Amino acid sequence: MNTPVERISKACDPCRTRKIRCNGQEPCGHCQKKPSACVYRLRNRIRARKSTQPNAQNAQPQQQQPSPATSLPTPIVTNEVTEAAAAKDNQPENSTKDAPQGKVYHGVMASHSISGESVGPAGNSQLFYGPSSNFAFLQQIHRSLLFSHGNGRPGDRAVQEGGPGLDMFMQRSIFFGIPSQVDMLLLYQSFSTPLVDILPPSEAQIYLDHFKAASYHLLPFYTESELDQLLHRLYEDDPETSGALQTKGLILAMIANGVLQTSNTALAETLFARAKFQMTLFEDTVTLTMIQYSLVAADYQLHMGRPNSAYLHLGNASRQAFAMGLHKEPPQSSVRQDSLEMQRTTMWCLYFHESWHALSLGRQGAIRHSDISRPFPEGQSLVVGLSRLAHIAEQSAEAIYGRRYDSLRQLYYAAESIHCQLKQVAELIGIGSAPQQSLSDHVALQQLHNIYYHTIILTFRPFIIAGAASTHPEGGSQPLGEQMWLRQACRSAVDAAQDLIMYSCAKIRTVPRCRALRFNAYFLESSCGVLLYDMLWHPSKHECHLEYIQMTLACLESMVDEQPVVTARESLQQILRAVEGTISKQSSNMSTPADITSNFLQFPNVQFPPSGSAESSVAEQLIHFSDALGIGNRDLQPAMMSATSGESVQNTTNPELNVFTTDLHSFFPCDIETPSTSLE
Repeated sequence: MNTPVERISKACDPCRTRKIRCNGQEPCGHCQKKPSACVYRLRNRIRARKSTQPNAQNAQPQQQQPSPATSLPTPIVTNEVTEAAAAKDNQPENSTKDAPQGKVYHGVMASHSISGESVGPAGNSQLFYGPSSNFAFLQQIHRSLLFSHGNGRPGDRAVQEGGPGLDMFMQRSIFFGIPSQVDMLLLYQSFSTPLVDILPPSEAQIYLDHFKAASYHLLPFYTESELDQLLHRLYEDDPETSGALQTKGLILAMIANGVLQTSNTALAETLFARAKFQMTLFEDTVTLTMIQYSLVAADYQLHMGRPNSAYLHLGNASRQAFAMGLHKEPPQSSVRQDSLEMQRTTMWCLYFHESWHALSLGRQGAIRHSDISRPFPEGQSLVVGLSRLAHIAEQSAEAIYGRRYDSLRQLYYAAESIHCQLKQVAELIGIGSAPQQSLSDHVALQQLHNIYYHTIILTFRPFIIAGAASTHPEGGSQPLGEQMWLRQACRSAVDAAQDLIMYSCAKIRTVPRCRALRFNAYFLESSCGVLLYDMLWHPSKHECHLEYIQMTLACLESMVDEQPVVTARESLQQILRAVEGTISKQSSNMSTPADITSNFLQFPNVQFPPSGSAESSVAEQLIHFSDALGIGNRDLQPAMMSATSGESVQNTTNPELNVFTTDLHSFFPCDIETPSTSLE
C-alpha cells in the first residue's frame, strides 16, 4: 500500500512557492502551460534522512555536486524568502551550526502592520529591497554581528525577513517610509482653507527660490522665469480648467520641495498633501504635466526618507510616458520646438531618476535606454550627464546583480568594464578626478559626484564580501585574498566610499545650500556602511575608517535636524557601536605569543609590526581603539583595556565571524565555497 515516493534533488520555484510536489522535469507537470516559469535553483537541495543524519556532514560533498546545467549563465531567481525557509527546514540538524550555508536570500523582505496591530496579511505592508540596496548590505553586517556573539544561525523566518536587522539598526522607518508628522485630520481640514492663508505669496516665492537652488537642475522642465509666472497663476482666480489645475498642483509640489530645504517639515507636508489631493482628480490622465508632477513627487519623497513611495511615483510616470509615446521622437513639423525640447528634457529626466533609483533599491527598472529613441535635449548638459550615468547604472544592475557567471573573475571583468565607462563619463562631464570644466553650481556638482561614486560602490561592493570570505578557513586551499584583482576590486569600493565622504562633507562644510539637502544623508550612510563592513573583517583598518565615519557624523550633525537625517545619524551611531563592540570582544580574547618574530605571520592585519625585543607586549605595538566619538562606547572600554594589557593576541581577522552565513550567492554568480575551481 505504501509505495515509496521518488525523491528528487530539487524542485522548480513555482512548485516550491505553492508548496506542491514537483516531478523535477523541465518543464515539470505543473508548469506545462507556462514552461518559461519552470526555473530551478542552481544548487541541489541537501536531503538527509533521519537515519543518516549523523553522517550528513560527511556525505555533504557528494550530495552537493551541482548539475551540469549550472555551468551556464542563468538569470537569478528571486523567490528569496521561500527559498530561505526551504533551505532551513531541510538542513541536517548537526550541520546547522558550523557548515557553510549555500543559499540564504537575495535581498531583504519585511512586513509591517499599518495600524499598529496584527490584522492579518491583508492589513500589513510588505516590502522587498534587492541585493544592491543599502538595506540588503546592512543585513550582511547584522548577520555577521549575530554570529560573532554566538547567537547561532539566523535561520528563523523573522531574520530571513530582515525585521531584527531593521530594528537593531533603526532602519525600519526608512524601509517602510518616514510617517507623516502632520495629523491626517488636520491635513484634510486644511484643504478647505484658502492657500493664501496657509502660505502668503511672498513666502511662496522664497520657497520656490529654494527649489530652484536645490532641485531645479534635476528637474529643469521650465525656465526660472516661467516658474515665477506659474507661481503668480497659483494665486490668481483663473478658470479652473483641467490644464490649469494640473499646473497649479505641479507648482505647489515644487514649493513643498523647496520648504524641505528648511526645518519647517510640517508646512512641507501640508503643501504636498494639498498638491496630491488636487492631482488625484487627474491620476488617470496622460499629460506631460502629470508625468512632471510624478517626478517632482518622487524627488520630494526621497528627501523625506520614503524610497518606496518615490519608486512607485517613478513607476507611474514611466507607464504614463509609454502611454503618451514620450519615448518616441515625433515628426518635428507636428510639434513646436519649445514643446519638443520640454518633452525631451522630461523623458531623459525620467530615465535618469527611474534607472538610478531602481539600482539603489535593488528593484526592476521600468525604462531601458534602448526604449528611448529621442535625442538629448539641447542646452541641458547636466541632464545629458545624468542620463549617461543612468545608462551605466542600468548596465551595472544587469551585469553585476542580474546575471550569473562561471567564476568570480568574470564578474570582476564585468565590474572593471563598468568602471572604465564611469571614468570616461566623468572625464566628459568634468567630475571625479577630472578638472571641473562645465559646471560651477556647487549643489549640482555635489549631486553628480554622489551619484558617480555611489555607482562605483554598488558595482564593487559585492567584492567586499568576497574578500571577507577569503579570510575564512573553509574558503579553499587557494585563498581569494591572494588574488590581486580581488584586492583591487575591494580597494575600488573602499576608495569610492572614502572619496564620496570626503567630497560631500567638504561641500556641506563650505556651502550652506548643500547642508539643506536631506537626501545627502543616504549617500553618506551608504558609504559608511562599506567602511564599517570592511572594518569588521579587517580590524587593523579601524582607525583609518573611523576618521571618515567621524567626519560623516559631524556633517550629519550640521545638516538640517529633520528626518531622514536624524534617522541616518542615529542608525550610523548604532552600527558603529555594534561593530566596535564586536572588534573589542575579539581583542579581549587575544593571547600573547611567546616569540613575536616567529609568530608575526599570524597577524596579517597588523599595520605596524613590532620591531623591539621579545619582552615587549605586542599590544603596545598595535593601533588600538578609543571612544573618539563619545557616543556611548563607555561600556566597551574595559574590554579594550584588557586587550592593551598584553593578555591575548590572535589573528585579527575575526575567526568567529562566519562569512558563509551572509548571502554570498546574492552577490556572486560563482560557487564561493570552492574558490580553487571558480577562480582563473
